[in-house]
Amino acid sequence: MIKTLNDHQRFFSKVVPISNACWLWKGAFSDSGHASFGVKTSTGFKTVAAHRVIYDYLCGGLNPNLICHHICFNPSCVNPAHIKQVSWGEHMKLHPGRTIKAAQVAAYNRKTKTHCIRGHPFNKENTYYYGKRKKRQCRVCQRYRHQEYLQRKQDKSI
Repeated sequence: MIKTLNDHQRFFSKVVPISNACWLWKGAFSDSGHASFGVKTSTGFKTVAAHRVIYDYLCGGLNPNLICHHICFNPSCVNPAHIKQVSWGEHMKLHPGRTIKAAQVAAYNRKTKTHCIRGHPFNKENTYYYGKRKKRQCRVCQRYRHQEYLQRKQDKSI
């Protein structure tokens, strides 16, 4: 996943190592709170879990049948010494009482919102759905962001 010097530099520019402790991620995060990193693929870019990227890079590969478990229980940690590949069953034993993923809770919370962050209603006329997971976006806010984009583009050409 880290194949070039540029990938290496991009990844480690987002890491804050703390001696003998977690390497904290200062980049993007997934809905579940895990560090995420964009990697180049044959079709463009794909966002993957940063702890999986670093484990693959420094520990010599990932077993596709296993899960990368944070032994420090810190989802924002990317220290490969704090990551262990385990089975799904073992992972669940390490998280007793965990029956629903944090990402599912976050998705549910997003779906139950009735207004966007600027107060526009999520209704049939004002809601745009996109992506495989049918994420939704406020059309008024999207139009506003597009106008800002066009203005920035025009300012650059002057």
